[in-house]
Amino acid sequence: MAVSFNLEPNLFLEKEVADKVKNYLLGGNHEESHRFVKRSVSTSSDEADDPPDSEKPAGVREWNISEQAPPLPDSATDAPLVWLSQCYVITYNSLDYVLLLNQQRFALLTRSALDDNHLEIRCLKELDYQLGFANEDNITCGCLFGLGTHRVSEALDCLIVAVGMSNGHVVFFTERGVLLFSEQFSESEIYYVTFDQTEEGQQFTVVTSVDFFAVDPVSLHSTLLKTKSAIAKGEKTAEELSKTLEVDVDRLKPENGKNGFRHVLFTGMHYQSALEQYTNASMTSYNETISSAALPAYYTYMYTSDKVFSTFAWTTDSDKKKIWQEAIKYGKSFVPHFGFRDMLGFSSTPKKKAAVSQTSHAVTTRGTLDDSRLAVETALEASRGLVAVVDHIARIVLIDIVNRQIIRIWKGYRDATVAWINSSNDEQTALFLAIFAPRRALLEVWNVQSGVRAGAIHVDPAGVLLDGGVASVLCGPHNPKFQRDAFFVDSQGKFSRLVVPFHLSMIRVTSQDQHDQLLLSKFSSSPDLDLFMEVYSMLRTLKSKRELILLVLPLVNDSARLEKLLNAIPKTDGTGPVEELLVFIKRQLNIYNKIVKYNKLMIEKTSEVSESFFNEEVRNVILRHCNDGDESPQPPMTVDEFLGFIDCKSTKAALRDRNYADADLYRFGEFVFAPALQGRIDVRTLIESVLAELPYDLEDFPDLLCFVFTKSHSKVGEEGFVFLCDFLYRFEQLYPGSLEKCEKMALECVNLSRALLLYAACCLVKAKLPKKCKSAPVEQIDSGEEDALIQGCADDWEPVDPSMEHADCTILTMHAAFLASQLRQSVSFAKVISSARAFFREQVGSLVATEKWSPNQLEEKLKSIDCLNELQSLLPNSLKQSLLCCDIAWELMSQWFKDTLQCFDNFELALGYLALVDDSRLRHGVLVLMWQNFILERFKAVVLLIEKTGRAPKEREARQQLQMPEIRVVEFLTRCHELLKMLMDDVRDSPPPSHIQQDQLIEIAQSHPPASLQIAGTSRDSLVELAIRQQLVNYHLVLHHYHLAVAAAIQLSAGLRNHILRVLFCPIGQRAFFLPLDSHPLIPLDRVDDAVVERRHQFLTKVAEQGTDLDRKLARFLSFEWNLTVDTIQITQVLCHLRAGQDSAASRELSGLSQTDHLIQTMSRILAARVLRLAEEEKTVLTGAHLNFLNTLAGDEKMRVDWPTPNWIEAVQSFGRIVAGLSLQPQFVVPFVRIGGITAQYWGIHIID
Repeated sequence: MAVSFNLEPNLFLEKEVADKVKNYLLGGNHEESHRFVKRSVSTSSDEADDPPDSEKPAGVREWNISEQAPPLPDSATDAPLVWLSQCYVITYNSLDYVLLLNQQRFALLTRSALDDNHLEIRCLKELDYQLGFANEDNITCGCLFGLGTHRVSEALDCLIVAVGMSNGHVVFFTERGVLLFSEQFSESEIYYVTFDQTEEGQQFTVVTSVDFFAVDPVSLHSTLLKTKSAIAKGEKTAEELSKTLEVDVDRLKPENGKNGFRHVLFTGMHYQSALEQYTNASMTSYNETISSAALPAYYTYMYTSDKVFSTFAWTTDSDKKKIWQEAIKYGKSFVPHFGFRDMLGFSSTPKKKAAVSQTSHAVTTRGTLDDSRLAVETALEASRGLVAVVDHIARIVLIDIVNRQIIRIWKGYRDATVAWINSSNDEQTALFLAIFAPRRALLEVWNVQSGVRAGAIHVDPAGVLLDGGVASVLCGPHNPKFQRDAFFVDSQGKFSRLVVPFHLSMIRVTSQDQHDQLLLSKFSSSPDLDLFMEVYSMLRTLKSKRELILLVLPLVNDSARLEKLLNAIPKTDGTGPVEELLVFIKRQLNIYNKIVKYNKLMIEKTSEVSESFFNEEVRNVILRHCNDGDESPQPPMTVDEFLGFIDCKSTKAALRDRNYADADLYRFGEFVFAPALQGRIDVRTLIESVLAELPYDLEDFPDLLCFVFTKSHSKVGEEGFVFLCDFLYRFEQLYPGSLEKCEKMALECVNLSRALLLYAACCLVKAKLPKKCKSAPVEQIDSGEEDALIQGCADDWEPVDPSMEHADCTILTMHAAFLASQLRQSVSFAKVISSARAFFREQVGSLVATEKWSPNQLEEKLKSIDCLNELQSLLPNSLKQSLLCCDIAWELMSQWFKDTLQCFDNFELALGYLALVDDSRLRHGVLVLMWQNFILERFKAVVLLIEKTGRAPKEREARQQLQMPEIRVVEFLTRCHELLKMLMDDVRDSPPPSHIQQDQLIEIAQSHPPASLQIAGTSRDSLVELAIRQQLVNYHLVLHHYHLAVAAAIQLSAGLRNHILRVLFCPIGQRAFFLPLDSHPLIPLDRVDDAVVERRHQFLTKVAEQGTDLDRKLARFLSFEWNLTVDTIQITQVLCHLRAGQDSAASRELSGLSQTDHLIQTMSRILAARVLRLAEEEKTVLTGAHLNFLNTLAGDEKMRVDWPTPNWIEAVQSFGRIVAGLSLQPQFVVPFVRIGGITAQYWGIHIID
């Protein structure tokens, strides 16, 4: 496998051909040239004409990388191409064409038709006299590109030679030297002419010292085709065509206008993203409307200047040329001349607008790389967005033109040249950069992806590195993947192509250890432990040997085999990186074997949990948590996992400094601490023989122990708890202060079961540690007090340690928090203790609200859950049913407020739970909080929407503005007036303030928290504490809102339209709406003017006529509240009962009503309708007079009446009893007497005497 690049012979220039070209470029007639002229940049301002060589020969021959270094020529003067580096050289399509320029002459070479490996002269050309150039007007630059053709059989029409002149002209020739066209772009020298082609487009660029021209490719293509056709036909000369034809150009200048240009590179088209478009638009104007039929395309450039090293700029096509104008410009010569051209305004003799007369505009600067260096040479790779720049201070800079930043710099390359190389492997392509340093006679190839030198060889210092050139065609077929080749031309005329193997792109190290890296990459791709020693012996550097050892560690999961493998490695004299690594690995392997050995020992029984510190209840809780967990043993770590965690590449360091994953850290800690926590060895032995030998600081292991203990789900057991206490005791002795850190970790742990055990262990260790004796100042006491003290000491008093009681309460509170965490998500005890008075009720309330338990099932559901029963026994005061109902109602309303659509029924459930609260003051406070936080704004929105539209909200309006469906609005208003009714009931008798008794566990735990727990500020108040502190509401203001809620509900339910709720209240009452319920505004209630009373009467009358029974019931309530004495609602209710056949309900309502004309007439019509239904049921034939009378009297009531059974005789008899019970006035009796006569005649039923 090749480990470097090759120089593959590709072309050869015969000495005779080289001499002929040289003599033509340098010699000739009286206008002969005596020297080569090439523009250059001084290396520094204060450097002499012959600067000394600062770079010494690289000595790459001694590296033994490649055997391709050619012998240097004995005499440079005898070399046929020693002069090549002194003139301009332009190439095309991998050296298919080579263009040489000097003063007013150029030579075009091409591959020989007979021998593809030799160059021959295609044309030798001197500038034509017909151009009228002076003797001092020389060629300054040039480029080659193909001219596209419309013929399908050919790829291009011809090859175009474009040369820039010192007088500002650009002249175009064919490959045979035929002059086609010339155009003046500037009054001064043309610096560069380039034809750049990218994936998005192509552009011909002309660069001067102060500006540059972007020539439209379509325009240039059309002009060149016209000139070529006209000259071939002999119609016109190139000089005549140059005076009439023109090209479309954009004249661009730098934004500051002072720096000028050295190089200008067209880097392609850029299409803005959405973010860039919005950013640019906002920077222009926030109010300006920007519209376009398509996304704007930006032409991007990178240019260098004398003051700024590199500048990135862009410009857009302003769409100033319309389609018709383009047709006129490019197609006017094809329009037949019948006088229409003159009539349309374009004659056959057009007036030319020269490029030099174009108005210039500035290109927008996107970014700059400001530096004092000057660019000498550039090499663009547009498809990858890279450009290599050679500066005048011996550096090569690689620039990312997409991100506009320098990504790599090579130093020490004075007078260097660069070229790009592609290397392909099927669909994959790698990019390399070739660098030729003539002062060191060194040719290098660098991997652009990794920045690694792929190879270097000595070459002829008089040679030239050439870019092979791409096959760019003006308006021709587009190939986005150009093959980039580089060629080295020595002074003997041999052109060698640089061939770089593709696999060199995968090398990520320098060339010094490429041999080792190839072996390592081969071993890593197909590892085989049997080949380890063979590969190890072939490696040359200690670094690679160390890397191979580290590479093989994850492959061995047997400690014995790994030890055998390490012992087979030959030892070297002294110490080095390999020896240090082997010693380190063997020491860690010994520790691993110790841990595995300890895990195989028998478990030793230990003493029980200390009985002298905790009370019996706490000891039972601790034992319960010790026996909780998974009893299945975890598999131990394998040796490869152990050494992989240790990370043998680094030395001893702190565990917290390593960025370990939690899973890896837990697995390692569980494996290390398992022998002691399981009771197989004592803690002291594990610390001295294992922990102290590991490459970590010993003071980090207390944190690791707490981390492993709190993350584990295995069963601890009583022995494990005792050994945990022993661990903490010894760590506290070694590193004072570690116990406090462990206690803090326990309080911040989310696993409350393990947090309880760890905190209990910390309490036991604190009790076991020796007390710090503090000397107190001795005070003088008198003799009487001394006698009293002596007498008191004689009594048998037991000393009481208050910290023991505090620890008991804290542990029991942690156990209660553990039980609560079984219901919902678990949180740390540090968060629980700050809100302990509310936490447990909130957990239960959240559970009930989520499960949607019915209020009638609450007690039964609570008893069915074991953890809730135990929690209630621990905290009886906190979990009283009345307090629980308050929190449940609050949680239900919270869910209702967050998602009303899904949780709308929570409102009704919340009111149901509040109905179970027996404390009026407490329920009053919760209702007030619910009204203020959840209901008021929504209620206000409903009322205002009804006010605005005068009707029920539509579905879209309800969902958008009220966050509820249309059918739920009436139900929402119903729940609102139910809540207000409940609130009025609570404050009617002015209930006294309530007292909430707290549990002793919570009081002590909050008043004496652990020393390591830092509680910021006061504890959070619970819902019930906030509720009992609420001020009593204003009864009349609540009643006022109640009237509004009822009126809105019955209006929507009855379907009243075009009715404004506001008119039912006077202006004073309207201003009182939506104020805080504990305020005291003026409320007239029923003391309003007659106009409001009349509107209320009309409103209730409409509700009674169109509403349901429930609506009429609420309307009757409003009539009582508003002191309306009319019986319209009750009369309507009676008539509805009679129509529905509910005679018993109608008779009850009639007892308190005064007889009106409307009531008696409607009753007679209903009776006539029943008689007609009776005749139909009994199939009785009535006389014509009787039938006409009954039909006329009944009218529409015949279709309204109903009876629960088919027995209409009973219906008529029932109605007769109702009429008989009435004391009818004489004017109302006549219709009943006549109907009674008919019923008595046909069926024997007497209605009235």
